[in-house]
Amino acid sequence: APSESVYEELIDKAHAFASQTLLDFFVKDNDLANRLSSLKHYFLMDQGDFFVDFMDVAEEELKLRADKLSLSRLESLLHLSLQTSTCSSDPYKDDLLCFLSPNNLISQMEAIHERAQKGPRDSLTTFSSTSMKHPGYKVIDAFTLDYKVKWPLALVISCGALTKYQMVFRHLFFCKHVERRLCDAWLNHQTTKELSLRSDLGPSFCLRQRMLHFQQNFVYYMMFEVISPRWHDFQKQLTTVETVDDILDCHGEFLDICMK
Repeated sequence: APSESVYEELIDKAHAFASQTLLDFFVKDNDLANRLSSLKHYFLMDQGDFFVDFMDVAEEELKLRADKLSLSRLESLLHLSLQTSTCSSDPYKDDLLCFLSPNNLISQMEAIHERAQKGPRDSLTTFSSTSMKHPGYKVIDAFTLDYKVKWPLALVISCGALTKYQMVFRHLFFCKHVERRLCDAWLNHQTTKELSLRSDLGPSFCLRQRMLHFQQNFVYYMMFEVISPRWHDFQKQLTTVETVDDILDCHGEFLDICMK
């Protein structure tokens, strides 16, 4: 009779074959690498011209109360910006959606933290309250992206992973919004040059410039010192993975580092 080691060897071979077949199904048949790159373009704001254009065309909409906005209007502006940017060549751009979160980012993170301590499995996606009806809750506070993911890619780009992408995006997007407002303040200050008010407004000019300098460097740090090198490491890891579980681990580690 065959020894136990023979059976173990056969089982290991069958497992290795099944793992490789499943891995090829994700990586080759479902174009996983380009799907993840598509997510990076939008959620990690890899394509700057797209968001600059969107913030320009949707400037008035972003100032509105969140409960007063037509979401279809915002989505049409989003896709208009997509079509006129470098993202227009992305074959998966039509899977990008937008929606208004019922809570601002800080409230969302606090709710997640509370639920994580209690241990429910849906801690990333459930809320007990909403800020939507609050008069001070603007579209810029609520705006985030969503992405249509079908099976089997939903195993890798899961609801939990998308929620993490969304939280990183909301933080980056709001930081870019603050930077734009500070640039607008700089433009407004230029109109006072001929009014001989420099001595009176000097402290205000200095504060605005320091705030703008900090914000620009903060955004640069997040984009190029944190996200970009971690993404590069993640891409290198994807070339050496042997199972789908390895992909899930690498992807989760990348998102967790970005969240920190």
